[in-house]
Amino acid sequence: MQLKMKTIDLSVPEKIDFCVCSVLQAILKANGEEISQGEIARNLTPGNEMGFQIHDEKIKNFLLGKGFRYDVFWCEDSSFFEPERLLFEMRDNYGIVGIEFIDLKDGKKYNHVYLLRDFNDPMIKMADPNTGIEREIEVNYRGLLRVSGHSDFFGLVKRI
Repeated sequence: MQLKMKTIDLSVPEKIDFCVCSVLQAILKANGEEISQGEIARNLTPGNEMGFQIHDEKIKNFLLGKGFRYDVFWCEDSSFFEPERLLFEMRDNYGIVGIEFIDLKDGKKYNHVYLLRDFNDPMIKMADPNTGIEREIEVNYRGLLRVSGHSDFFGLVKRI
């Protein structure tokens, strides 16, 4: 049985490095909480160069205070052995997909997060905060795992 995708309003990031804030804002808004991306940013740990930490206690405690449990699964971690089960759980709740990429213009590595919208094995459908919910990206997760970098992850956000 295929579940209907949740209605979600994904706003463009207010700043260049607010993709995490945009995705969290969309999840919270879908659950009746209006909060600005700036307020979310004030509750997160800044990243080393830009963006925010997605795996520390601060983000977990922020979401816990909003009624959600948040777990991070690193793609290259040896304990990450059942991605299908996790992706189905992310689809049924809320999922964040973090991908490291190399900018072709400057050759630097960057991280970006997407909101998981659907999973129909082996395809995952994601929304990019930079382009909005109307332009979803569909990729084979097995291919994504084959080329995953050290900072690629899946994040499960679950109402408690």
